[in-house]
Amino acid sequence: MRNAPLPRERAAAMQEITNYGIPTYVTCEPLMKFDPVELVELVGMCSPQQVNIGQALFENLFLNGIQLLMKVENNMKKSQMSAADKILLRKRV
Repeated sequence: MRNAPLPRERAAAMQEITNYGIPTYVTCEPLMKFDPVELVELVGMCSPQQVNIGQALFENLFLNGIQLLMKVENNMKKSQMSAADKILLRKRV
């Protein structure tokens, strides 16, 4: 792991891939220590078509005030979602 690129370098590389029109996907889990705001910023830089996160990360982001809009899949646990978010999801999906 010590030779791995820094997260910001990885996000910049994925952003470049996206600029070529190649779809990108991000999977975040497991994460040991992270800054929730920076995580959201880095994932946003990648402009992914899909982001997969684990339940622990979802709960951590939610506790830090970061709510995610998502399409709920059949194998996902039910989570609290505001009525406004549900309406927005219907428009996006």
